[in-house]
Amino acid sequence: MGVTGYYASETSTTPSASASGWTSVTSTTSYSATVAFTLSSGSGTKTVYVWFKDVAGNISASSSDSITLGSAPSAPTGVSATAGSGQVSVSWSSVSGATSYNIYWSTTSGVTKTTGTKITGGTSSYTHTGLTNGTTYYYVVTAVNSYGESSESSQVSETPLTVGDVDNNVYNTVIIGTQVWFKENLKVTRYRNGDAIPTTTGSISNDSSSKYQWAYNGDEGNVATYGRLYTWYAATDSRAVCPTGWHVPTNAEWTTLEDYLGGSSVAGGKMKEAGTTHWDSPNTSADNSSGFTALPGGSRFSDGSFSYMGYYGYWWSATEGSASGAWTYGLYYSIGYVNHDSIDKYRGFSVRCVRD
Repeated sequence: MGVTGYYASETSTTPSASASGWTSVTSTTSYSATVAFTLSSGSGTKTVYVWFKDVAGNISASSSDSITLGSAPSAPTGVSATAGSGQVSVSWSSVSGATSYNIYWSTTSGVTKTTGTKITGGTSSYTHTGLTNGTTYYYVVTAVNSYGESSESSQVSETPLTVGDVDNNVYNTVIIGTQVWFKENLKVTRYRNGDAIPTTTGSISNDSSSKYQWAYNGDEGNVATYGRLYTWYAATDSRAVCPTGWHVPTNAEWTTLEDYLGGSSVAGGKMKEAGTTHWDSPNTSADNSSGFTALPGGSRFSDGSFSYMGYYGYWWSATEGSASGAWTYGLYYSIGYVNHDSIDKYRGFSVRCVRD
């Protein structure tokens, strides 16, 4: 007797010969065909069972096969944007099942997968560079896997920026991890409220009255490149040396930067400007891969002398190390690591500002 029909189901129970759902075929001793079968909704493993029957109503044992179906991931959440000078960093929370992410951007609000410019291959964050300061950029993020692409995340926006101080000096900024830093040493001669930060040529004492700033060697020509040198007392005065929205970093904030760059043993090279235009040779390990662009501004000593421009740069933290000293972060021409030292507060060192 030949095959007269087949029955396909996701249920393993053998159907009766008279059950609805049999598909009739011309009686034949051998039957082979490619047919469509609509699976039940949802993802996961689907198994399809097939039986054959003959004209007498005899039913074969079942044959089966399985397929595992997936689905596109859900849209990313926790999307945020942070602006630096000429760049915006976009980050988001990871999505279960996603293998990569797409970022869509536009300078017009309401960006979608259709209207935005697509950037592929994101992981958990993406820094968009080469942007125009003062222009607002809008972003959405999608999650991707082998089954497709999610819908868009909620939209975020940021405006790349430079920052001005009370003296109208303008600073480039850089995003490093979750922080935004000045890309240049501070140059200001007045506190945020307009009060002058004094300077002096003589010896100074290690007490809170020593609130001073200097151009290295008294030469204002050094300021444009290396910034000014400040005592800790001036750098941490309540009137504030950094512009509104910025501050002198704490010891913990310097450590956050250092840890993001791989720890103190390697962070120095990633922070230093590459080459020997400003650093003494050999400027060990310097590649400035972080964009921090550290320069060797040297220091001013309590007796009024200046030294070590080109040799090292030291930057104040806002954190005291003792009654007379405060924590600093130092980089040298001859090493690639970061020096941590608590140094007398009346020394003159460089200042970098970090965003609030």
